[in-house]
Order: sequence, then C-alpha cells, then structure tokens
Amino acid sequence: MQICIDGCGDISVYPKQQRYITNIQDWQAINFRERIAVVVSAMECDEVPEGALPVNKLLWKIAFQNACHSPSDTVESNDLIKLASWPDLINLPEDLIAPVTRVCALLWRKPTLVYLVPKVLDASPVQTRAILKVLQQFGHVRLVAYGVPEKNDLTKELICASPPDMASAQHPISLIGKLWQRLFRS
Repeated sequence: MQICIDGCGDISVYPKQQRYITNIQDWQAINFRERIAVVVSAMECDEVPEGALPVNKLLWKIAFQNACHSPSDTVESNDLIKLASWPDLINLPEDLIAPVTRVCALLWRKPTLVYLVPKVLDASPVQTRAILKVLQQFGHVRLVAYGVPEKNDLTKELICASPPDMASAQHPISLIGKLWQRLFRS
C-alpha cells in the first residue's frame, strides 16, 4: 500500500515482507494530531525495493512524532517509573537509538521520577518525555508509584544517588554496566 501525506511525502508499505520505504525527509513537520491530507492506495508491486526498512522502525518513528506533538497524558512529572523490558534496539530508527538507550539504561539501573530523567541525562525534556511516552505505550516502562511528592526522602535519595563504581567490581563489566558508565560520562 502507498500512503501519501500531503506536502510531506510518501510511505510505501509491504505488509507481507514487513518492510517499508519512504521519501519523507522532515518527520518533525508532520503533526499526526492535526488534520492532514492522507491518501492511501493499493500498489500492484509485491517486490520490495532495495533499501526498505523493517516496518517496526516506521511504527517507532510515527509513535515518537505523535508523542512530541501531544500533551503529556500518560506520564506525569512526579510519577516514579522503571524499565519493564528493553526495546529491540535493532527496530529503532537510527536517530532514536542513542537517546532511547540512555533513557533505558537509567531506568534499568533504578526507578526514577519522570522529571529527573532529562536532568540526570542532561537531555532535552521534550524529547525525553516523548521517548518515555513511547516506551510506556509499547510496554517497556512501568509505573511504580503515582505522583511522588517532590520533597521527600525518596526524591533526595534519587537526586543524590551516584552510579556505582563499576571499575572496582570484582567481576567483568557487563554491557549494561558499560552503558551506565557512558551515561554518566556524557
């Protein structure tokens, strides 16, 4: 099937092969929350062009853009969240691999208040909130507690907590340990 988004470009989806190809250059220009002219038509071609990407990358890209343009309705600033599962990083769009990995590494290490995630990572709050929304929508982030007050011992513990000294560990550093170290060096 071919999806034409007025003024932005086309997306060709090959459902049997779970692949897609697009000529859209500026995904940020598409606001899926507003009325946009979209035309969907069937294609006769079953052969997938070279360079087609897994359709899961398209799902992530659309979900992320939608989250960027939508108000915060799933995660609140004072909610305590943790990583329930790692997303398949191979299925992420290239521009989201690094920020999603950093967010997941932080949440894998310990539950964190939503408003602290961009502060700890020194990242864009808008992008981080969108990533958290998508991770929650796909079931990778789980809510531990609703609306934790900002000034309590738990918050102080989360703010003051430093990453463990991985170099002094007796065992070899795991992949996640290396990610954690890079997270705090960045």
